Amino acid sequence: MPRKALWVAARVGFAVVTTVVALTITSASNAWAASQEKVLHSFTAGASDGAQPEAGLVLDRANNLYGTTAFGGYGNCSGGCGVVFEISPVPGGWSESVIYIFHGGEDGFRPFTTLTLDKQGNLYGTTIEGGIYSGGVVFKLTRPSSGGVWTQSTLHSFGSGADGNEPYGTLAFDDAGNLYGTTYAAGDHNAGMVFELSPATGGDWTESVLYNFTNSADGGFPSAGVVLDAAGNLYGTTTVGGSDQSGVAFEMTQMAGGNWQETVLHSFNVSGDGYTASSGLVFDAAGNLYGTTTAGVGKDCGTVYELSPTELSPIELSPAPGAWTETVLFSFDCGSGGRGPIGGVVLDQAGNLYGNTQAGGQYVSGVVFELTPVTGGAWTETVLHTLGKGLDGATPEAGLVMDKAGHLFGATLTGGADEAGTVFAVGP
Repeated sequence: MPRKALWVAARVGFAVVTTVVALTITSASNAWAASQEKVLHSFTAGASDGAQPEAGLVLDRANNLYGTTAFGGYGNCSGGCGVVFEISPVPGGWSESVIYIFHGGEDGFRPFTTLTLDKQGNLYGTTIEGGIYSGGVVFKLTRPSSGGVWTQSTLHSFGSGADGNEPYGTLAFDDAGNLYGTTYAAGDHNAGMVFELSPATGGDWTESVLYNFTNSADGGFPSAGVVLDAAGNLYGTTTVGGSDQSGVAFEMTQMAGGNWQETVLHSFNVSGDGYTASSGLVFDAAGNLYGTTTAGVGKDCGTVYELSPTELSPIELSPAPGAWTETVLFSFDCGSGGRGPIGGVVLDQAGNLYGNTQAGGQYVSGVVFELTPVTGGAWTETVLHTLGKGLDGATPEAGLVMDKAGHLFGATLTGGADEAGTVFAVGP
């Protein structure tokens, strides 16, 4: 999967400040000392089950989990075309059911993206291949009535003309019901783009290309989706581009007349902060953004960073609009603390951050971690679980989701009883 980049920090038309804070690593904290990982499902890679979940999970109001696997199932694809699955709590455990199997035609195949739920409980996602033009699709799975089956519909097929293709990123809704996302490739400059899908009459959807990346100072090849603020602005990352062709964090703002303008919030620095940022961003209640890089800083094993709107001094003569400060909160050690956090992070109500790494740890198969702010601006890492032992899962490629009770749920690319990946839970 093409998620490769170096990330370089620089000033691109406005002030950018990079700060690195102190860090420590601890074993499980008191609150999580008794926590254990539980494998909820091991994939079998057969015709009736999935294999190798690349994406994370989404949780509905009834605590059912939904996700995708890139392989497994049947269809016209080597190793299967991939599936959408549901994992539901049942007395004494959890039960998995496959709710859709991709066929490899106009419905697309190879779903790599964490699903998105609407208010009615319908699921939306993307595939990176297939569709009418072979550039991947955006699809919808409509929730059935009691005892029914899920219905799949293709909302858009990528790859026609200057349209993008390979939509790796998770989709996001605005309040009006429009969907936003990115494609990794194609577009006017063959460097990916940001798109909007709007519902039209008769159940159709209309795609609008909001921005085409040029793979220069503005960035290029985004592999994550976008997140919206309360004003409807979009925020995301690209894997390359920027001042030294190493990627950026960006904002998209709709201007008068309907056009969208891209602003670079930060260009990453291979020597000063993280690089290879394949994950998306998440907001806290104060409007700060958080994300991860899979490499960079310290032992070059990846970081967790924060982007904060910069408070400018009242005596500054010419404050640049839109200035943000980037702070590296934690730099991974490649050892017991993990290596390569390819997924993003989630926050709890206290402001602690949670995620996983794809490698490192005692069994070199990744860890589940918590980052807690401490006095003086430092952050402390707590390893909540080390992956890779026995039939445990290994190599998680995406982030986590948290329920209201504080349990964390994720998926692993490999491991499990059939080495086809797992869905797991970690909780206090």
